[in-house]
Amino acid sequence: MNKLDSRTVIVSAADSGYFPMLLNLLTSIECSPDLADAVVAVFDLGLSERDRAFLVGRSVRLLQPRGHFGLDIEGEKPVVPALLVRPFLEDYLPDFDCFIWIDADAWVQDADTVRALEAGARRSGLSLVHEREPTYGWTLELRGWVTKHCLQGYGLVDGMRMLSRPMLNAGVYAVRRGAPHVELWREQFRRVIERTGRVVPHDQFSLNAVVWLDRPETDILEPKHNWICNRSLPCWDPHRRLFCTASKPHRPLGIVHLAGHLKTGVVEVKTVDGRRRNLRLHVDPLGAAVE
Repeated sequence: MNKLDSRTVIVSAADSGYFPMLLNLLTSIECSPDLADAVVAVFDLGLSERDRAFLVGRSVRLLQPRGHFGLDIEGEKPVVPALLVRPFLEDYLPDFDCFIWIDADAWVQDADTVRALEAGARRSGLSLVHEREPTYGWTLELRGWVTKHCLQGYGLVDGMRMLSRPMLNAGVYAVRRGAPHVELWREQFRRVIERTGRVVPHDQFSLNAVVWLDRPETDILEPKHNWICNRSLPCWDPHRRLFCTASKPHRPLGIVHLAGHLKTGVVEVKTVDGRRRNLRLHVDPLGAAVE
């Protein structure tokens, strides 16, 4: 088995509304022989006492988010502290030197992706996944949203430079303690908050600015490592019982990310043999989809 280094920690965040999805993520980690012993930490964005007791019973470390960049998070929606803490993980977890962030609405199907994230972060400082996938849908509304935030946040010249490169998803990434990306991210995030007055969604755009404008060495993985399901539904392989890329050769996904409206419920997905099945895009205790 290729387990994570003992000084690597998997980090997520949730409130009580996201708690069922967080449990799905934790189950996927615990069901993987290579990840079962991994240390997991969760930012408490408004969990219930019952939620907290359950997580503590599963040896999950609970973290309390703080305001950063001089911002007061009291009374803010949970998404604000969830995004603000991302460049500061090493401050919250001093016993670790590599931090793998996985959004609570994502889950691990293949531990190789988590190991690839860890290896990339240890090698270059930051490892994350790009979104330039041929089957991903880019609506006019989404294109306009991305364009607006790039131009408002970074100006015409730098905004156009960012728009010319693949979007990098901040919902799954790994970063090494002391990596140059950390200070660069904090500075880019601070500047864009001051310029726009907004935190959301500039955790991701500021991280893209670090990679594409500041240009430190970075490991960038292909979309199968963090598959954004509301952009393209995955395919189901009934023989291997795995979710796969939407197009041939239907490679198994590493992390299944239930972004947008696909967090719960049943959806109709194509199978690799040309049929259709109604499935939840979740993991069951055996690591297979729940039909």
